[in-house]
Amino acid sequence: LVNGTMGVVGIILGGIAGGLTVSRLGLRKAFWPLALAMHIPNLLYVWAAKALPTIAGGATPIEVMFAPISWIAFVDQFGYGFGFAAYMVYLMWVAQRGKFQTSHYAIGTGLGALCITTAGLLSGQLLSHFQRVSEGAGYFPFFITVIFFSLPGMLMLLLIPLDEHEGRDIKITEIAD
Repeated sequence: LVNGTMGVVGIILGGIAGGLTVSRLGLRKAFWPLALAMHIPNLLYVWAAKALPTIAGGATPIEVMFAPISWIAFVDQFGYGFGFAAYMVYLMWVAQRGKFQTSHYAIGTGLGALCITTAGLLSGQLLSHFQRVSEGAGYFPFFITVIFFSLPGMLMLLLIPLDEHEGRDIKITEIAD
């Protein structure tokens, strides 16, 4: 109920809001707020790992929907949908260059899916490690580590070109050298 309702509603609304934000502000102005929206919800999981909010057994669907963990799932998925809009728009912008636009878009989509899958695999291993090493600590050290692991990706955003003229001044002879 939490992920299937609150999560799905969150990602749909986040995707729509992200698309609207990019269309109104442009990718350059919207990029950082969209990227931060994907990572700031991790702080809510750190709080939840410490506070351990619960849902009472036998709770009604309405009580479940208003439980703190449901709102954390909603905010997380909203932020993901909101931020993923920036990735998709940037991917479309990059893919429209050159002769093989469909191939470039497919490769970019595949690389994105590979990164998401790899992160999921590694996070499972990381969580297993923390559960073995720090008994009784729960998810808290895991989510702190997740926040630190998100920092290099955020810093890489400083290096990607967002100006249409960046990277277009390169001559083919310079690449061959």
